[in-house]
Amino acid sequence: MSLDIINPLDYLGWDDLLSKSGDDNFFHTLAWARVLIESYGYRPFYFTKFEGERFSFLMPMMEISSLFAGRHTVSLPFTDSCDSFDPCGSFEEAFVATAMAQAETKGWKYLEWRSGKFAAPGAIPHIRYLGHQICLLREETDIFSSFKDSNRRTITGSTTSRRRASGRPSRKGSPSRSTKPLFP
Repeated sequence: MSLDIINPLDYLGWDDLLSKSGDDNFFHTLAWARVLIESYGYRPFYFTKFEGERFSFLMPMMEISSLFAGRHTVSLPFTDSCDSFDPCGSFEEAFVATAMAQAETKGWKYLEWRSGKFAAPGAIPHIRYLGHQICLLREETDIFSSFKDSNRRTITGSTTSRRRASGRPSRKGSPSRSTKPLFP
């Protein structure tokens, strides 16, 4: 089973398609693709499988040309982790086979996907990452109180020193702007 390779800029209603499919990953949106394409000149290669008007698989990748690393693809630049959308978990092998064939055709030096879901058979991870998640739906004071004492002191110290420094004249002789502390 092979996958299609598409450019999300060619699809009207891309984000609606993601939503209909149940894919809520911000890094799969058209806005993120545009940032990478327009800001850095990367070329999109989105490995997909459709079932009707929905995705059954999506792995976004960008081709990068670099003097140092040569031409290669990354899923996705400027993310620590970017899992594929594969609700049934049945397309990993098809993705690896299609991506490897594309790499050979395009002359990519390597493929890099930042997903903890799967790896190519026999692949050795180049780098391992640890991730963390913070639920931002809680109140700011609840988040702050969940930090270690040393982290709270560091944050409190930095906001206190900013408050003290806010009344000092700047190098040009005018007072600095005061900043609102992140935490009380």
